[in-house]
Amino acid sequence: PASPGGALAAPLPSVGSAMHGVNCKPCVFVWTKGCSSGTACVFCHLCDAGEKKRRQKVRRDYRFERRREKEDSAAAPPALAAPRRW
Repeated sequence: PASPGGALAAPLPSVGSAMHGVNCKPCVFVWTKGCSSGTACVFCHLCDAGEKKRRQKVRRDYRFERRREKEDSAAAPPALAAPRRW
């Protein structure tokens, strides 16, 4: 199949690889015991071996930071309102 630029496009290793780099979900089996779904797999076969773990860590760290910010703001004394000038 030809791409819009005229060059031949390589076939994707899996259906899920079409969204690689945009909104894909990595297939963990492709790097371990091998993916039994092959090209019909809805998960990305182009992601690196540790990509799923990396994303989980990023998500966990983000949640931890948000929770800490929320707790810090709840523990802080309320801000004093500026006096009104009539």
